[in-house]
Amino acid sequence: MRELELRRTRETRSPHGQLHIAPRPQRSVTILIVEDDDNLRHILQRALEGNGFSVFSAAESAEALRLCQQQNRTIDLVVSDIVLPGLNGLELAERIRVARPEMKFLFITGFGDQFPELAVQSKQNRRVERYT
Repeated sequence: MRELELRRTRETRSPHGQLHIAPRPQRSVTILIVEDDDNLRHILQRALEGNGFSVFSAAESAEALRLCQQQNRTIDLVVSDIVLPGLNGLELAERIRVARPEMKFLFITGFGDQFPELAVQSKQNRRVERYT
């Protein structure tokens, strides 16, 4: 988050060294965090909210599906662990994409090598970023 703030500051400086404030977007980006580790989920939520994002959070897949249905079109991005109780993050993404094929996902995990489905999704013309 700090690097994003530094980049934003650098990008908004004029050639004369004066800082220009970038206009705020009309609508805040809304993120759904799906993470079963309470501490990590709360840290992510506080960090994102502190940087102007609207954030919903869920501890497991069923709760995330419920939030997606309730919020209809307001969620812009789902940040999800892959290893979750119930449906894993990839299965959750497939369920959400049935109703919202345009939904963007960012998967977080320390077990990326155990999910060959990540490679399959990227071959199916879906952008999948892996940070393990």
